[in-house]
Amino acid sequence: MEKIFVPSICQGEDAKYGGSIKLRSLSYDERLDLYEEMPEGMAGDQKAYLKVLRSVGKKSKDFVKEVNLCRLTDGKQYSSWDEIYHDGEMVALVTEVCGQILGKM
Repeated sequence: MEKIFVPSICQGEDAKYGGSIKLRSLSYDERLDLYEEMPEGMAGDQKAYLKVLRSVGKKSKDFVKEVNLCRLTDGKQYSSWDEIYHDGEMVALVTEVCGQILGKM
């Protein structure tokens, strides 16, 4: 299964980007693997949460099927997850996608 995800940077009247990202749904085993890596009692623990995001981020490429983003101010195109993952301006977007991966798709 796949899901078309429209990031928050592409929403609203003041959006600076346009487009979407297509994500592949996790299998049962993949989801359990990610949950298994979460530290126990992580609720409210910011460092533990960052560890989870980093772990999901490292595996995120496996779940991103297609990238179609454009920066509206200058027309810069993003067509691969690697472009986004290694762009310092896209840290918030990578975090948002990791949340989508962890969430129920």
